[in-house]
Amino acid sequence: MVLKYLKPASETLSPVSPEFKTPCSLIKTGYYYGVLILLVGIPLALIVVGLPLIIIGVILVIIGKIEMIILSLRLNDREKNPIYIIAGILFTLSIILPLASAIAWILLYIGLNNTISKY
Repeated sequence: MVLKYLKPASETLSPVSPEFKTPCSLIKTGYYYGVLILLVGIPLALIVVGLPLIIIGVILVIIGKIEMIILSLRLNDREKNPIYIIAGILFTLSIILPLASAIAWILLYIGLNNTISKY
């Protein structure tokens, strides 16, 4: 569900400042292609081909999470909102604890709503 909002949000954020361009493009690559490859790789796991696809998908999703961390920290530098730091820390934890990712997305949503309302 979150992925359908991620692409338009990152396309909107990229022109605001050049410092957001790289994280936004890598987030799209990591999450979209990572999840797509995982969705193809998991059913093929019984065949030898599925396991490498799962590994590649997991690596791409981790890259997407790392770029979410970078984006959260850059948003904090620009907006001085501590919610972004907390979201970045939770995205870091989400590499190991998946539940932290859901909380990080909620905090990022709250922080971005506050930022959007200022402008």
